[in-house]
Amino acid sequence: MVCAYAAQHLDVEMKPIVEVELAESADKLSKDYHNAGTDLARVILIGHCYLLNVQWMLHSIYWFKAEA
Repeated sequence: MVCAYAAQHLDVEMKPIVEVELAESADKLSKDYHNAGTDLARVILIGHCYLLNVQWMLHSIYWFKAEA
């Protein structure tokens, strides 16, 4: 989730460098990272790793807020 959030807020100078190096647009990278984080969060059993679930939810909220 941190990668997804960071990819959303790249500096103006850094954005083209990252896009060239990874051969993807920053928006697509952000969405792909967010989807990967969501898939990983679904694997964690409910009631286990409570702190990780809370952190995932907070980062996901930040990501969706920035997308809006």
